[in-house]
Amino acid sequence: MEIAADKTGVVSAWRGVSTPAIAYSGLLLVILIEYLGLAAEFGVLRALRISTLFAYGTFLVVIAYGGFAPAATSRQGRWLLGLFGMAAISILYAVVRAYVPAVLRSHVDYFALFVTAAAVVDRQSRVKGLAVTTTGVVLALVLRNLDLLTSGVRVGAFRANVFMGDGNDFAWGLIALMPMPLYLMLGRHGVLSRLFGLAGVSAAAFAVAGTQSRGATLGITAAALYYLFFMSRRRLAGLVVVVALALVTLAFAPAGYLTRVTDTEVSDDASAQGRIRAWTAATKMAIDYPLGVGAGSFNSAYGRFYIGDPDETFSSRRWISAHSIYFKVLGESGFVGLFLLLGLLTSNFRDNAASMRASRLRPDRCRIDGLWPASLNFGLVGYVVAGAFLGGLTYPHIYLLSGLTVACRRMTADGGSDSPTPALAARHISSPRLLSPRVKSRGATHYLPRPRVVG
Repeated sequence: MEIAADKTGVVSAWRGVSTPAIAYSGLLLVILIEYLGLAAEFGVLRALRISTLFAYGTFLVVIAYGGFAPAATSRQGRWLLGLFGMAAISILYAVVRAYVPAVLRSHVDYFALFVTAAAVVDRQSRVKGLAVTTTGVVLALVLRNLDLLTSGVRVGAFRANVFMGDGNDFAWGLIALMPMPLYLMLGRHGVLSRLFGLAGVSAAAFAVAGTQSRGATLGITAAALYYLFFMSRRRLAGLVVVVALALVTLAFAPAGYLTRVTDTEVSDDASAQGRIRAWTAATKMAIDYPLGVGAGSFNSAYGRFYIGDPDETFSSRRWISAHSIYFKVLGESGFVGLFLLLGLLTSNFRDNAASMRASRLRPDRCRIDGLWPASLNFGLVGYVVAGAFLGGLTYPHIYLLSGLTVACRRMTADGGSDSPTPALAARHISSPRLLSPRVKSRGATHYLPRPRVVG
């Protein structure tokens, strides 16, 4: 496998790696089975372990075609392996060592998903196929739970895989999947594809309101602001789109949704008080245990050592979860783990931004337009903000987004293709609105004009 460096000096180990269609089809099937929870729904699939067979079968194909090493040695791969390493060594000192293997299994399973996504989503046609498949998943999830989302009360269990079984997690998972329907909706596709994407985006926004999740509401709001200020080239038109979607969503939202999300009385809110107690305990854990209390041990450590005394608002002495990916990793892996997580999230955002710049400055060298990395950052922003209030660190969302980010950089900032895609070489496909490249001279900073859209 040839290893080459692009003009920025970034070494690309991906030159020569080309995965077959069967690996790409395997990835789509894994996403369908995992997110829809089909293995839990149908006993035959669970008994035969179809999801596991598809996932690791696809992973082995990727390894055979040389896709493992480049993904594992990417920035995202190193951060994820660091998190895995912190979980692995905690078997030596965890408060409850029996919990560590289950956490390690999740890391291994979803790291395989990360490597597969990074290796196989390597051209525009595959990005669109992934977007169509994932949009179908979003619509199917919403339709399967439509009675729960319109019941008007908060529901504790949804029909999905275990990582989307809770109302908060259900909404969070849909936000993480929103880059795919957004790409269909905003991209230069056919009318039917754009309408399909619009249906996916609208369904996901409606579902967030239907779950009445405040954390997810903040996440989708942050993502909408990102779209407005960094993706929409016409801010007024973008604002109209955001407001229209918000109004439609609120029109069909449960009656108690607005009351719940606008409740600012933290002192009288048991849920908010529980989070404050959990986050305080996580900080104390990191101070008392420099490497954390061990993978999967937050709840036990809280219940045994940090539970505190009940009060009028939070009277329960039950064990509680961290309710935040940041405080969960802080409590279980210490400040080192938090550094690794923040490094992963930052690398994703910066790499997508680099891909956006490359698609704008060198469209003839890129195999995809700038809308795709911008859409990935849209989902990342929603994930990051909602994750401050939700604790599913070992869910597949961040692994999938990270893998797609690595694959996107491979198609853009790391050199794209030696033989430019004709459609992209012939015209500059409009990318999200960002500042044009700057040229500094004495006393002033000048912005180069944007490339014109031709054809």
